Amino acid sequence: MDKKPLHILGIDMGGTKIALSLGTDSGEILGDVRFDNRNTDPDVILPQLVQAARDLAAKAGLNVSDIDCFGISSPSPADIPNGIITTPPNNPYWRNVPIKQYLRDQLGIDGFFDNDANAGALAEWFFGAGRGTTDMVYLTMSTGIGGGIIAGGRLIRGKGCLAGEFGHTVTVADGRQCNCGLKGCYDA
Repeated sequence: MDKKPLHILGIDMGGTKIALSLGTDSGEILGDVRFDNRNTDPDVILPQLVQAARDLAAKAGLNVSDIDCFGISSPSPADIPNGIITTPPNNPYWRNVPIKQYLRDQLGIDGFFDNDANAGALAEWFFGAGRGTTDMVYLTMSTGIGGGIIAGGRLIRGKGCLAGEFGHTVTVADGRQCNCGLKGCYDA
């Protein structure tokens, strides 16, 4: 008897773009969409995320209720346990946005929320170049610089879930102003 695939909605909240994809637990991508996230207002974008999820499901011949769960990757800092985008340096209007709860309420499905670099590290650990390892470091260099750390076969979160946030390490005393408020960050 064939196992019914799980349908998973992935949402990547980037510093300059938002990407959504609908796929299965075996890695098959059923559809994706991408749109701009420069100086956006969450009150405008959140309903667009819901509509994009509905559109992706429909194009795949599914209802939103057929999606088993969603996952959101978000820039830090964020309140990971509660699914809240708190103060991302590259998205000044996204302050204390309870995105996980909003999507759960609007879509009627449960979801997960994590830092984008941690999510990337987990993806590589489960499916990619880190598969089969017990220790690895994943670096992401995009709008910002971040990292995820797998040590001893588990994701290392650190205090405030900020382990691996290498981009906001000050590397040049009194260096360039960073969007996070510090001077001389690797990100800047």
